[in-house]
Amino acid sequence: MSSTIMGLIALTSSRDAGIRMRQFLNELELVIPNAVKVNRGKLSIIEVASKALAWEPIG
Repeated sequence: MSSTIMGLIALTSSRDAGIRMRQFLNELELVIPNAVKVNRGKLSIIEVASKALAWEPIG
């Protein structure tokens, strides 16, 4: 039985991202396997990483 380590790709933008960048990230999340989009808002990069690592896939 082989175990596979699945990598996680966190997608985020700058704190004040434009609408085109947010739309682009939404599309990337759909296309890239194991990608999760984390809304940055006023979070620090450490908080963004924590949110991404806490993400659990649905299904």
